[in-house]
Amino acid sequence: MFGIDIALSAIDDSISGMAVEGSELVVMDANQTPIISSKIEQSQLKKTEEHDLLFKYSKQAGNLKVFEYTNLENHDSLGSCNNVENFYGTSYSVCSSTDLYYINQKINTSLISQAIMVLAIIMVAVVVLYLIIAKYLNPLTTIQQGLSSFFK
Repeated sequence: MFGIDIALSAIDDSISGMAVEGSELVVMDANQTPIISSKIEQSQLKKTEEHDLLFKYSKQAGNLKVFEYTNLENHDSLGSCNNVENFYGTSYSVCSSTDLYYINQKINTSLISQAIMVLAIIMVAVVVLYLIIAKYLNPLTTIQQGLSSFFK
């Protein structure tokens, strides 16, 4: 078994690098007091109602289960927590939460771009099919004219 001291600032820097608009990644101790957060500066960390709410819903949903809840700003959000308890009685939680508005915004942007791409591909396919059919059916007009002149 290993015991390693890692400076919180090193971990905080890597978690802060994961910050995405409308979401938070937070590490909390056994009292649900944030130790590290992607949203809040290290010097300003304190227990908030948002963290209590996140922890409450994670306990109801279960460990590593995604759950939907309404945050304090009255927005629908998704959350997931990993609640860890070790042999020595210490515990911590790693939680992630994201506002559904930002998820829907990204999905809608992707949906619009994909719809435009599909329409462009369909138009190109129609043009290519028209050209191919026109090329292969061109001899039919010659045959039709020949037959028409033969039977006159």
